[in-house]
Amino acid sequence: MRSELCTPTKRKYFSVRNYFVQYPNVLTRSSLNSSSLSKIFLNKQIENENSMFLHWHCNYGVLVYSFGENFYCFCSPAYYGDRCQYQNDFIGLILTVRRKSIRDHLFLFRIMIILLDQNMTSIYREQILYVSDCEKRYQIYLLYRNRLKLNYQNYSVRLDIYSIHRFDNTIHFRTSFYYTIPFTFLPVNRLLISLNISDEQPQMTFGDKFSCQNGKYYQYENLNKTYCRCNTGWFGKFCHLRHECNCSPQSICAELSCVCPLGKFGPLCYFPEKLTCKNIVCQHGGTCIPRDQRILEKDSQCVCTEEFEGQFCEKRRMRIIVSFDNVPIPSSLLVHYFISRESRNPDRLTSFKRISLYENMVILYPPMFYNLAFAQFENNYYLIFLNSISTRQDVKTTIIGSNKCPNIEDIFDHQIFQFHPLKRIKYYQLICQQNHRLKCFFDETQLCLCTKDNLADCFDFNHNGISLCDENNVCQNNGKCYVNDLKCPTKSLCVCQQCYHGTLCQFTTSGSVLSLDSIIGYHIQSYVQFSKQYFIIKLSTGITIVMATTGILSNVFAIMTFSRERVLELGCGFYLLSSSIASLSTMIIFVYKLLSLFVTQMELITNDSYLNVNCKMTNFLLKFLPTTVEWLNACVASERALSILLGIHFNKIKSKFWSKFTIGIVILINITSALHDPLNRRLLKDTEEQRIWCIADYSYSSWLNVYNAAVNIIHFIVPFVINCLSACIIITVTARNRSVIRTNQTYREHLTEQFQRHKHLLISSSVLVILGISRLIISYFSGCMKSARNPWLFLAAYFISFVPPMLTFPIFIIPSKSYRTEFYASIKYRHTTS
Repeated sequence: MRSELCTPTKRKYFSVRNYFVQYPNVLTRSSLNSSSLSKIFLNKQIENENSMFLHWHCNYGVLVYSFGENFYCFCSPAYYGDRCQYQNDFIGLILTVRRKSIRDHLFLFRIMIILLDQNMTSIYREQILYVSDCEKRYQIYLLYRNRLKLNYQNYSVRLDIYSIHRFDNTIHFRTSFYYTIPFTFLPVNRLLISLNISDEQPQMTFGDKFSCQNGKYYQYENLNKTYCRCNTGWFGKFCHLRHECNCSPQSICAELSCVCPLGKFGPLCYFPEKLTCKNIVCQHGGTCIPRDQRILEKDSQCVCTEEFEGQFCEKRRMRIIVSFDNVPIPSSLLVHYFISRESRNPDRLTSFKRISLYENMVILYPPMFYNLAFAQFENNYYLIFLNSISTRQDVKTTIIGSNKCPNIEDIFDHQIFQFHPLKRIKYYQLICQQNHRLKCFFDETQLCLCTKDNLADCFDFNHNGISLCDENNVCQNNGKCYVNDLKCPTKSLCVCQQCYHGTLCQFTTSGSVLSLDSIIGYHIQSYVQFSKQYFIIKLSTGITIVMATTGILSNVFAIMTFSRERVLELGCGFYLLSSSIASLSTMIIFVYKLLSLFVTQMELITNDSYLNVNCKMTNFLLKFLPTTVEWLNACVASERALSILLGIHFNKIKSKFWSKFTIGIVILINITSALHDPLNRRLLKDTEEQRIWCIADYSYSSWLNVYNAAVNIIHFIVPFVINCLSACIIITVTARNRSVIRTNQTYREHLTEQFQRHKHLLISSSVLVILGISRLIISYFSGCMKSARNPWLFLAAYFISFVPPMLTFPIFIIPSKSYRTEFYASIKYRHTTS
């Protein structure tokens, strides 16, 4: 009895066997019959005779027989002699390669390895093709010009990286690395290099143009040192020597060598590589890629599409087809797969999937067999699969609200939630017993499911179990970067903070920050003609054309009116003329912005210099011109209110003087307050979406973020307040003055009379106030845009922000009898002079 009490009980682990209600109820089984798939065999016969003679006769070489039954030795590059008994001086390079950005999945890389002497003259070259071989090592011999090197010279190695697009086979220079050779007195040197290839474009630097005669200066990726990269047909340290480029079409000349596209090899890239793929047939859209024989036994490899796997892409992968029912469709999905074990905690593997803008369902490809799966987005968990046996079939499931796993913080009251976890877990059975429809819930360390008998069964769950990107975090604005495998990542995902969106979390609509790029940029389809673009693009284009046409005509008429001599007798006329000119400029940039966005996203223009200047200048003008218009309109309202307050003491001469001074100050302040935008604006290349974005990057400075937000609020609120106060002053002060003079009328009657007399003054201020209120409500009280799927409210706010510059003529001229008279006079004058 005593021994039984002391015997420890065996721990019972979480298991899904027959305890839970299966979800989904019906499995759609796919026909994954392996016998239906064609079988391909690659036969290689290598004869091997176990004779000691084969091992010792050729030192580090290969023994071959001739027809005359003579023996010959084929030596490795490091040895020579009839029996490979002599050693060359050489550099043994061991190279490992990794991409900094794993979003570069459309590109392969040619790596040109160049051995240089102290005069930067190339003395030996090799090139390899890199195809995301994690943890693979390239072993390369770099030979000197002579068998015995010159010990008094210094040598170095340069590695030039070229990207090759998988589909159009275009080649572009990416970057260069530079390494010196230590201990040059040694006959053999070993050089171990680990490369991290960046997805950034090469950065040209300034240098002496007379030194680099026929090339451009670039900086090495790993050193603060520049070199002269030669144009086609030139070579040498300063690109001063000419040579004829005889490389094949599609290849490019790299000084004295040719960089070959896919499918070609040889000194001039004329030999087809198809010979290595002649026995390989990649199925289901797979691509055969010749491999570097120095690192792999196989000459080639099939690169499969996402749906297939296997040596020849012959196997269809398992699928989960996920749809959404009354649940907001997220931009990305984390999926946690589990397979329960009776002897330990469930094995877990997490993957993720990005959901395209117009997709209503998503297809997942599980990385392992599983019997339990959860989807996670916006810090919420949903049960999407539960079965007592692990599945190997395709599954159709739906994310529904009733399958949401709530946090215990939302279930328990505050008192129970504050209990120690060991004490609090005793109450978990009550959760399932009191909520019969509840499927699951979670706390800080565990994920629990409710069984058929309404009991809770939990297992350990690390909410941070998915791998985070290390130093290669490409996510903007403090977005979390996830990878599918920390050791050898092939996919990454950015999970954005609140109010940020985009594949790289590069956009925000918080506060008054409204950008056309962030609202409709993802809706523009590249390489698709306008007639087949989405409705929101056609609607935005139509509204822009109408607004721009109306605005340009309105401001041209306004400039004609406000430039007349009688209008400019008061300072108000100068404000209105300046406002009209700024408004006309705003409407021109307004329509140009949409056009440039189309050109950029449809890749009609790809010149980096143009895109960079366009990015900085267009957004700077759109930031400074509309605020200038609002401030000048506020000056008009304040001048009118001031004239009412001063009455007969209002001085027209001083008004003209101070208006000119104020206009200069307003323009200067608006330009100065917007200067931080072009200084911190840059192009961001999204290699996954194959798009180029223009973003303002304030992530490196917290005070700059605060400054930008403060400037936006001041430019938005202060003119709005001035217009409100001016409208109130014009009505109330005028009515009060009249009531003092005409005592036979009530104050209300005076108020009505003054409203009729000064309605042209009130209409302008009132319209600006109404437009300001609508922008205020949308920008500050409607939350922020969390996804590009719901752009309508913010698209409306964007267009409303350009209504004041568009309505200069209707707001200021049509309600005013005197301004209408001046407008007719200007029309008549131009008619008679023409």
